[in-house]
Amino acid sequence: LVNFEVPFSPLHLNTSILPKTENYGFCVKKGNGDIVPISSVSIKNGTSVLIECGEVISEAVFVRYALDYDSLNLKGGATGNLFDSCKETVLINGIDKPMFYICPHFEISAYNGAV
Repeated sequence: LVNFEVPFSPLHLNTSILPKTENYGFCVKKGNGDIVPISSVSIKNGTSVLIECGEVISEAVFVRYALDYDSLNLKGGATGNLFDSCKETVLINGIDKPMFYICPHFEISAYNGAV
């Protein structure tokens, strides 16, 4: 479970602005660099992301976001789909565009399900 400070809750996994990224951009890695399979990613209580892994983890791991997978075919880039629910817009060429706060790339350590 990864807890966030959310400017405008709830969080959501948005696939309408950016194409869906594998695991919505989340990756869990062991200290040796091996990737832990993820079985699901979901929003909890509007301010947390629950990542369920496909195996039991008994060691410290790193939770990474928007560092490993790319839905836009960027060279050396990566993407993710975690946004807040800001309702503000900006007018560009006569079209209202959303001003969501997009989650920045990160890597944090976790142990026993705690971040």
